[in-house]
Amino acid sequence: MKNVRLSPTARREENWGWIMVSPTIIGLIVLNLWPFVQTIYTSFCEHEGFGRYSFIGLQNYIDMFQNAEFWKATWSNIGYDAVLLLAGLQNIPKTLYEANSIDGAGPVKQFFTITLPMVSPTLFVVMIMRLMSSVKVYDLIYMMVEETNPAVTSVQSLMYLFYRSSFVAGERGYGSAIVLWTVLLIGMITVIQFFGQKKWVNYDV
Repeated sequence: MKNVRLSPTARREENWGWIMVSPTIIGLIVLNLWPFVQTIYTSFCEHEGFGRYSFIGLQNYIDMFQNAEFWKATWSNIGYDAVLLLAGLQNIPKTLYEANSIDGAGPVKQFFTITLPMVSPTLFVVMIMRLMSSVKVYDLIYMMVEETNPAVTSVQSLMYLFYRSSFVAGERGYGSAIVLWTVLLIGMITVIQFFGQKKWVNYDV
């Protein structure tokens, strides 16, 4: 493919275009990309205090996956997601389920033949966004459950566990590993939404 030589006027317009978008690009790098890269690095380190870290490899991840409290937090998030999903599905008319029940369809068949196809694109996206938000829930648990309450380990979310690990216990490397696990869960939800909406969503409603 041959390189197209731009006229001086087109070149100036292109330069002005880059100048106009540069604040956004710089902001994304400084406020999003660079902190995320730092979080990845920190997840492989142990915090020694006063901003000093020592590299320990995969130990934070090993400790995390072997920690029962971590799995409780993960399953708590999945439980929050399930509640939000069921709440969103209340918008589907009950008459459809009643008609399908007459044909002898069980709950599983009703879910795949009625629930998913009847979810409109807008509602589907809203539900996915609510599920992603539930993964990051923190303030609700912080306000309702005191840190000294023994029940906190049973109801805490991943973000609340991150807060306790990083800012209460001072284990910022371990907390960073929890953050990356949370990002992975959000990514999985996004992938399911991206590839699944073509089969699940009825665009004719």
